[in-house]
Amino acid sequence: MKIKKTHSITLYLLFSVLLYACSSNSKEDIRKVTENNELGEVSYNVTLYFSDSGRTKIKLETPLLKKISIYDENEEDVKTSNLICPEGMVVTFFDTTGNEESKLSSKYGKLLSEEQYLLVKDSVVFVNPKGEKLETELLHIYFSEDSITTPEKVKITTEDGVIIGKGLTSNTGFTKYTLNQITNSYYNFKEEDE
Repeated sequence: MKIKKTHSITLYLLFSVLLYACSSNSKEDIRKVTENNELGEVSYNVTLYFSDSGRTKIKLETPLLKKISIYDENEEDVKTSNLICPEGMVVTFFDTTGNEESKLSSKYGKLLSEEQYLLVKDSVVFVNPKGEKLETELLHIYFSEDSITTPEKVKITTEDGVIIGKGLTSNTGFTKYTLNQITNSYYNFKEEDE
């Protein structure tokens, strides 16, 4: 009976010490650590769906997802969350009928949910419904504006040939785009049958 009571007191003291140690961090300490990517939610092999009015618009797949919370000025509530994909991502865009429209892949991605902004970089490949392929090292995607931009070198491959340039503007589905400065191009000429 005395042994059980000693164990109960020991467990109570240990729990109290742990509770005190955990509660000694201020929200400011937690926020600093969170913003430095040392704390936050980490998930593996994630598939996220983003919808609008009940329709799936985007599917995001990644082997590693980090969710970093940013707190508001009074440090009471989470203002927004950033989703970081440090090991790459694949993003599928759907049209209004739910069919796959375009597909984007990169080795790094960062989604700022509040701003509706996606940054992708490092070996970015974007393929549209026509099979046209965009390759670059950086894309800025603004969902609220239906806009994609990059100031970087881009290569667009179509069934007719290749266009290389610097700077691009497009809609988020990569179905309508403008290449800002063409630096090189070549076309696949088909021989006509006699």
